[in-house]
Amino acid sequence: NPAIGRELTRIASGDVADVNDAVTSARNAFPAWARTAPQDRKAVLLRWASLIDQHQLELTLLETLEAGKPVRFFFF
Repeated sequence: NPAIGRELTRIASGDVADVNDAVTSARNAFPAWARTAPQDRKAVLLRWASLIDQHQLELTLLETLEAGKPVRFFFF
């Protein structure tokens, strides 16, 4: 937290093998996504947007803690 100089958490560092695994997984998932009907892809994306809306306050607070930016800047 830059605002108070405290560590929020620790995360693992990715190495080359981790990046390669992520790229391989994404490439393997893409054909299934590409074959998915547009209306089904739309439903998935709308559900994702809904979850973001539902958790807006939590996501805002996490971003605020990570960046040290006051919460008031996230709400107009």
